[in-house]
Amino acid sequence: MAHYKSFMIARQDAASTRSETVFDTYRDVIERNGGRLDMIEMWGVKSLAYRIKRNRKAHFALLDIDAQPAAMAEMERQIETSEDVLRVVTLRVEDPAPEPAPMAGFLDDRRDNDGALSALQTELNAYSHTILDELRQLNAYIEARS
Repeated sequence: MAHYKSFMIARQDAASTRSETVFDTYRDVIERNGGRLDMIEMWGVKSLAYRIKRNRKAHFALLDIDAQPAAMAEMERQIETSEDVLRVVTLRVEDPAPEPAPMAGFLDDRRDNDGALSALQTELNAYSHTILDELRQLNAYIEARS
């Protein structure tokens, strides 16, 4: 079986639970054809850069799929007839990455409410001040030598 990554954009007017069922229907299609859907990363509702089929926002999801090419062809055929999926990009991946996509970590960081991001920002500010101090000392040293 080949490994695929499929990135889907579904209509926003579908409730979030309905958008998950939209993606679950494609899980059924893949499993009926002998494949398996390893993971669905729901990225949530995001604004689109431009309107697609009169939609300004959409649900984004990344799917990890292990399936035969025939199963992928059937899934893409059903996506073409669906009104809920606005866009889809499917890529065959030779060596699948075991960790989640970088966007998933970014979303988790943004949802983090315990102050970890503010602590990281404070640490980065302190580090940048240290670098600036060292650059000032280096500049003073160069000016003194010339």
